[in-house]
Amino acid sequence: MRIMSHAAFRQPAPLLRWAHEKEVGPGYDSDGRVEHQVVWLVQSPGAEVGSTGLTALRPGDWVFLPRGRRHQRFQAGTRLISVGFIAGPPSGGWFDSSGIIILRHCEALGRATTRLIRRIQAEAGDQISMHTHIHEMRCSHATWLRIYADFHAWLAMVSATLIERGYCEHDDLDVDQRIAVALEAIQRDPWAADHDPAGLALLTDMSRRRLEQLFRAQIGSGVAEHRRRQQLRSACAALNSGDSPIKLVARKLGFSSASAFSTWFHRQSGRSPKVYRQHQA
Repeated sequence: MRIMSHAAFRQPAPLLRWAHEKEVGPGYDSDGRVEHQVVWLVQSPGAEVGSTGLTALRPGDWVFLPRGRRHQRFQAGTRLISVGFIAGPPSGGWFDSSGIIILRHCEALGRATTRLIRRIQAEAGDQISMHTHIHEMRCSHATWLRIYADFHAWLAMVSATLIERGYCEHDDLDVDQRIAVALEAIQRDPWAADHDPAGLALLTDMSRRRLEQLFRAQIGSGVAEHRRRQQLRSACAALNSGDSPIKLVARKLGFSSASAFSTWFHRQSGRSPKVYRQHQA
């Protein structure tokens, strides 16, 4: 059997750097700068992370960490699933354009992550870890392909999870300046009446047709679809920000009633605001 080094397969395609499930504490990184993206599933208390100050994480938190500078701290006994990789847009662009993201109840992503970790344990044992990158391994071509098949399936589920939660799949540095203006307007206030496709066409001094053409080519979705995702993200943040009655959240977002908001939220997310809040508790 011919043994091949992973360095022979390195392409611009996403590159897996590590994937492990283990205790990571105690440890503290006060000023770390990394050139890869990371996804954590926190399994026990004692982890903190932030781009400026530190935010305490809870068991069950999914943490999506971009490239760049960040701070992190782990207490003794802290246990994580951690997957590190390098990827450009769209998979990498999620992180680099949205900053640190913390989500809960990502069941489908959890199943994909379990498959990836189990595949690596079965095929590579402890060879893929924080300090042993996959491109440094030596294994059969067939083994490499099996690991990467599960890695690419996992990465697709990362993208699907972030789409579902309303995050945009672009890298701001790679878009036309006029599209960047439209994106910024939507992100600033997705509920504004003049941030619909017609209003954004006026804002960017383009015809609505040209705006849609450029938006789809560079962002991968239509203006209205992207705006709905950002509205859902805003609604989820409002529901998570406190225990205000749903009717007050609805009013704050511009809905005429709690019933209208619940109907809209269920259409966008597949569950009611009440059920969403219960799952976040």
